[in-house]
Amino acid sequence: MPVWKPRREWFLQAVATALGQEGCSFELLVVDDGSPEQVERMLADVGDPRLRVLRVEHGGPSHARNAGIAAARGRLIRFIDADDAYEPHSTARLAALIGDADDVIAYGQTVFCDEELRPVWTMSSRLEGDVVEKAVLARFPPRIQSLLFPRRVVDAAGGWDPTFPVCGDLDFIVRALEHGRARCDPNVATYYRKHGDSVSADIVKGEEGGWRVVESYLERHPDRRPALERRAAAARHSTAARAYAVRGAFGAAFRRALSALRLSPAVMVGELAHALPALAGHVRHVLAPRSAPRFDR
Repeated sequence: MPVWKPRREWFLQAVATALGQEGCSFELLVVDDGSPEQVERMLADVGDPRLRVLRVEHGGPSHARNAGIAAARGRLIRFIDADDAYEPHSTARLAALIGDADDVIAYGQTVFCDEELRPVWTMSSRLEGDVVEKAVLARFPPRIQSLLFPRRVVDAAGGWDPTFPVCGDLDFIVRALEHGRARCDPNVATYYRKHGDSVSADIVKGEEGGWRVVESYLERHPDRRPALERRAAAARHSTAARAYAVRGAFGAAFRRALSALRLSPAVMVGELAHALPALAGHVRHVLAPRSAPRFDR
C-alpha cells in the first residue's frame, strides 16, 4: 500500500479492510512515500504483527510500490491504495483460483463508490485466458486493486514504471498479462473510492497515459501494430466518451463517440457494455444513494 499525505479516516479504513482479510495468511506492507507526517505514527494503535511499515524517500506511488515489492515476502502479491477497501474474503478466493500455478493472474469485480464509499456501479468482467490485447484496447476492465499476482509474474513484468504520471497501473497490468493468463472470480473484490483528488479524475491526462500504454506495447510487439493501431485509437476515443458522459459533458462525449464509431464500429459497440452500467449506476446514485458497505461482518 503506497501512502503519501493520506486522509486519515480513509487510510485507516483501507488498512483495516486489508488486515480484515479472512481465510488466508498474509502480511500488509505499508510504504510511506516520504509523507510529511510519518505514516507509522498514524498506525500507532494498530497492534497487528502482520503489519509492516517501510518509509522511503518521496518518489511517487509507482516508486513506493516497487519498494514494497522488493520488501515483500509472499508468493502472491496484491496492491491496495490508501483510499480503497477490500471485500473481506476476496484475497482468499483469488488465491484459491491461482492455487500452485505461477502464471495465473486472478481477479474479482470492482465496485465504484462515492467519497463516502457508497456503491455507485460495479465494473465487472468474465474474461479469462490470454487477455493482453483486450487490456491494451481498454477492454479488460478490472482495477489493479482487484487483481492478485504470482510473484514470478510481477518479477517478469519488471515492476512499476515510475515515469507514468497516470495509467501506470494499466501499463503494469498489460506487462503482467504478457506473462500470465487471467482467471475470473465473479464476486466483488474491491470497493474503489472515486473522488476529486483521484489521479484518474483528469480525463485528458488519463487519455495521454492510455495512449502511452498502447505505444509501449506496440514498441515491444511491432508485429501487432497493423492489427491493433486503428482499434486502439477507437478504444481511446470510446473510453474518453464514457468518461465525459459520466461527468455530464454530453457534447464532448458525443464527439468522442463519433470519432470512435468512424474508426471502428465494433469497438464503439463494445464500449456500450461498459458505459451503460456506469451511466445507470450514476443516475441511480443521484436519485437514491445507497449506504456504504460494512466490513465488520
